[in-house]
Amino acid sequence: KQWYQRRVAITAGKKPLFPSVSTKNIKFLLNFGQQPTKQPLLDGYKMIAFTPANQIHPCIAGPATLAEAEFIMMVGLPAAGKSTWCESHAAAHPDKRYNILGTNLIMEKMKITGLARKRNYHGRWEELIKKATGILNTLFKVVEQKLERFPRNIILDQTNVYESARRRKLRNFSTFGRKVAVVIVNSGEELIKRNAKREKEEGKFVPESAVMEMKANFRTPVLSEGLTEIQFIEMDEGAAKKQIDDFQKRKKYRLRLCVDTTA
Repeated sequence: KQWYQRRVAITAGKKPLFPSVSTKNIKFLLNFGQQPTKQPLLDGYKMIAFTPANQIHPCIAGPATLAEAEFIMMVGLPAAGKSTWCESHAAAHPDKRYNILGTNLIMEKMKITGLARKRNYHGRWEELIKKATGILNTLFKVVEQKLERFPRNIILDQTNVYESARRRKLRNFSTFGRKVAVVIVNSGEELIKRNAKREKEEGKFVPESAVMEMKANFRTPVLSEGLTEIQFIEMDEGAAKKQIDDFQKRKKYRLRLCVDTTA
């Protein structure tokens, strides 16, 4: 056995400290006071086991059961503002301890020679999204296996504009007590503006053909898909449905133009 002891003095002010240990392929023992120390403690310090109860702050716990858990499914076109909403919502509700799952987060973790994949999406979108979706599907399986023992509040950050895809994904979270669809719809002009901004700042580029396909198949969520609640962000429900209808009409109009031109 090898013993390691490192003394670190930390001033946290009024904020509690939550010690954590990250390890890989190593067996270790943490001494919280259950056995004598190899070296004397620094003056003014005590082992955690001997800390008075009124000085111990309880850790923020997630849901105790799946019946208390929340599953939030984002619905919206690329660059609609889904990821921004997810981050803001999670930050505003730290007590919920949301776990955000999505292809964007996976692609941000992809590295090229150790560097983040920034401004390196152009021409590779189809390949990247395919790989990221495969990884996300694997994560779904892992989450499904562990949810009973370790319930979590989850936000799914994907486009989810296809009704069939939403129904399929919701089946994995059917035992959650609260299942919410958060729908973000923007005008065509606003989407163009946000896509251009994202491409300029982050290098993310979604092919127009993929966006047009999503617009043509965009269906407004309904409770019968397995949801308990539907929220509309930015546009209210009436305006959102009208805008989605407009997306689909424009797609049909383009198709007619193509047929007429070919003829």
